Amino acid sequence: MTQTQLAPTAVSLVKKEDSYLDHILAHAKRNNPESIIKETHKFAIERYWLMNVGPEKSPLVEQVLLEKRPKVAIEIGCYLGYSAIRFAAYIRDTLGIQDVKYYSFEISEYHANIARKVIDFAGLSHIITVITGPFNESLERLLSNHNLLSKVDFVFIDHHKELYKQDLQLLEKSGLFHTVCNLFRTLFYMPFSEFPRLLCPNRLALYPGHNHCGG
Repeated sequence: MTQTQLAPTAVSLVKKEDSYLDHILAHAKRNNPESIIKETHKFAIERYWLMNVGPEKSPLVEQVLLEKRPKVAIEIGCYLGYSAIRFAAYIRDTLGIQDVKYYSFEISEYHANIARKVIDFAGLSHIITVITGPFNESLERLLSNHNLLSKVDFVFIDHHKELYKQDLQLLEKSGLFHTVCNLFRTLFYMPFSEFPRLLCPNRLALYPGHNHCGG
């Protein structure tokens, strides 16, 4: 078998996340989050589908950011860093909040390592911190390493839907929330009507996004 015939097998062994990183480093512009977002869309359309909030839902989140102007944000579900880069850059560049801090939780060390490289390429490593491992353990490390009690004023949740309830309960008990914390969740396997019962209603302003469950 020729080398040319072997090539497809070799390529198939490369994970799409590694291909994504290679694409960003080759085609996006360093220190340019907008370029990275554009190339992410291009990669997802032309090569491999990627999990991310995407160009249709992101403006819904950005509208909340525009209204609330958060200085400290938490995200559960980093994956390859798309939403962290997009929203952190939006807060810094569009809203002009230069001292924003954005903490993104990711259970997979493999995905987190790629996200960190893309975030560094975007020039946002001083703003975005990616924390890995199970959320209960990661949250404990956040509490231990950062003085954030009563400072978090925005939460974006886009991870395993069956974990929404328990992870929101952990967040509520953590003492991280500011007087009013703005919560935005995506894809909705839990009815929105459950959230006020789940969390202290005077501590959270809730934004359901596209709520397909009613309530």
